[in-house]
Amino acid sequence: MELAALLHLLDRWINIAKIGTAILQHLTGRPFTMPRLRPRSPFYGMDERLVKEDVSIEQVQDFVATQPPA
Repeated sequence: MELAALLHLLDRWINIAKIGTAILQHLTGRPFTMPRLRPRSPFYGMDERLVKEDVSIEQVQDFVATQPPA
């Protein structure tokens, strides 16, 4: 589990570096191209399960709208 946590952290940092590089290139006049990012999970097949659990903006707004005021 410690190795998986380290791999997950490494993947996050690699994604940050790739996105940062793409933004810097765009700011220097090149067209923005979204880089190919590392998976969200170091475990095989887990990305598909995580996508199923993603919440849309509409779902959040619907949930908030149905909650009684505090």
